[in-house]
This record gives sequence, structure tokens and C-alpha cells, in this order.
Amino acid sequence: MPTTKSIAHNIVKSFGGAAAFRIKPMFGEYALCADDKVVGLICNDQLYLKIVPASQELAGKCKKGSPYEGSKEQYVVEASQYTLAAKVAVKIAESVPTTRKK
Repeated sequence: MPTTKSIAHNIVKSFGGAAAFRIKPMFGEYALCADDKVVGLICNDQLYLKIVPASQELAGKCKKGSPYEGSKEQYVVEASQYTLAAKVAVKIAESVPTTRKK
């Protein structure tokens, strides 16, 4: 079942003002962006954050799962972990290179 826009907005609102978080529609689901860099996905009403060195703080606290068939594993973030996830998402954004516009 696809994520509703209101669910995606609620996840972003729960992150507070830690960074310029926004959602971007993508294939019926949503990409979570921090400072215009994709740091995770919101699929089937569930938040996933990229597994990269900057997100290792989530290693023992979150399960791993795939947001959709054929995707790389990501950290599965529960609602009770959103405060920590916001901090980690900022670290992910800082570690991911800026994409060049064509």
C-alpha cells in the first residue's frame, strides 16, 4: 500500500527543524531529503534511512530491511526513534556528495 502524502508530511514534521527536511514524490512513494540530498525513503508508511558510515549510530537500534523489492537494505526506523533519526539524517546529508545538475 503506497504511503499517503499526509503520513510522509507527519514524519517530516516530527523531525522538527534540525535541517531543511522535505519529501520528494518518487514512484508512488517518497524520498526523504535533508538539505536537498536523499537520505532515505518513506515506503508503505515506513521510514528507511540509508546504511552508510554516517548512519552507524543506528546499527544496534534499528532493524534492516528493504523498502521495495530489489532495493539495497536500509535501516527501518520506528516512530519512537524519529528524534535520533533526524540527527542521523543530517549526518547522512553532510556525508553524501552534492549531485551536479545537468
